[in-house]
Amino acid sequence: MGQKTLDSLQSSSDLIPGVYEGGFKTWECSLDLATHLGPIFEKLADLFSDPTRLTVDHIENRPDLDAPYRILEIGCGTAVPTVSLCFKLFAYLLTLNRSHPPVSASNGDSQDELEPPILEIILQDFNSDVLRLLTFPNILLAFYRATLIAGKSKQPEVPQEASDAESTSEEGRAREEMIEEDLEITDELKTEFGLFLRENRIRLTFVYGPWSTFELPAISPSQTSNPPRTESGREKEIRKGCEVIMSSETLYSTDSLPDLINVLLSSKITSKSRLRAQQEADAAAVESTILIASKAVYFGVGGGTHSFIDLVENRHNGSVSFIDLHHPDHPPPLSNGVSRVLMDVKFSA
Repeated sequence: MGQKTLDSLQSSSDLIPGVYEGGFKTWECSLDLATHLGPIFEKLADLFSDPTRLTVDHIENRPDLDAPYRILEIGCGTAVPTVSLCFKLFAYLLTLNRSHPPVSASNGDSQDELEPPILEIILQDFNSDVLRLLTFPNILLAFYRATLIAGKSKQPEVPQEASDAESTSEEGRAREEMIEEDLEITDELKTEFGLFLRENRIRLTFVYGPWSTFELPAISPSQTSNPPRTESGREKEIRKGCEVIMSSETLYSTDSLPDLINVLLSSKITSKSRLRAQQEADAAAVESTILIASKAVYFGVGGGTHSFIDLVENRHNGSVSFIDLHHPDHPPPLSNGVSRVLMDVKFSA
């Protein structure tokens, strides 16, 4: 761990601009976001539900896949939303794979013959230490917990009628049934996890650094079933946006909001992709879902939703709508008297 990061952990402050951006702490709004990802999980379950889901023919016959399906969490920190989503997906796939084992698109046994992924999960944080010490271990823990859940399940289930809150409570009860224990991250566990990702064609990508220098990772030719080529015949990289972009507790600084919005704009599905989808009568499939969870105001640091919405709507011709976080039996979510919100952000171009 870097000395500056270590010093920041020993500090009483959760924020040291340019050094530490609070990634080692789980913030309240990340829980709000995590409990409202049901539609995203259902989409992922649909992508992986077909027994022939991993064959090249299947991908080529599904223009809505536009593989890989990409999910980006910005300023992820402990990555509670992504971890929650991964836990559900991993448990679903582990159960599904028992009855419908993944079908490889090739018969090669070489470790170099990597199949193009169906799903890529991109996790971004300011600090590389956060990604290494918290983000990845949390996703690995989600896999381990999913193996325990899948071991007790006989049928893969996709919740249709149940609400996210009900689904979360069911998972909570399942976790309570598990024996609490310390988990040692062994080479065997990491190897098992890596094999699971490979067999199911899921790629994890980690990106660190400030938003001002962020670039969405390109898709290498090996990640696509039909890679484009240059005039000389060489395969070239592809710039493809993300179907899902999410972030929580990242509006605390007004100075960083322009950079954050630039990340959103550069990472979303482009109008060119939408035009191609319209020609294939499947436009809705490539419309980026952008979810931002935040406190209404961040006292002491100046940020909040007002400045963010103003930039999105007045400078970038976008729109922001609010997703209801209220439960009829509970008061609105508050953090020290400050309201919390979940926003659905859209850009017109």
